[in-house]
Amino acid sequence: MSQTGPITQSDIVNNLIQGETTKAPPPLVQSNETNNNEENANKKRKIGEASKLVTSNDPNVVAGDSGNRKPIKPRSWTWEHFTKIGSRAKCNWCDVTYAADSQRNGTSNLKHHLLHQCKKFPKESLDPTQQTLVLQ
Repeated sequence: MSQTGPITQSDIVNNLIQGETTKAPPPLVQSNETNNNEENANKKRKIGEASKLVTSNDPNVVAGDSGNRKPIKPRSWTWEHFTKIGSRAKCNWCDVTYAADSQRNGTSNLKHHLLHQCKKFPKESLDPTQQTLVLQ
């Protein structure tokens, strides 16, 4: 049974009842998929081959950076009161250390320490234009 139009489900059922088999159309492969597969095969590392990513403990170096970029200044004001030691930060006022890995930990814990826990941190230095209310 030959047919020129699209094969429907009822055509397949009729062919199976009559004993005829239908051939499934070949899968559609786009040329981009074959190119991507070839590129991915070239990108895969072989056994024992080292990774080409740059790893650095310097917080100012971005991963994969080739070293020709200017180091960036830390954005948070808390870094003015902490010293970076490896993946930890040490308070300049009371010598307490906190986790401060640039990829895993933020600076919220450092800010909370300065504003609420550190007894030696002068809170008046944050904004000298704001005054503290004294109620009688």
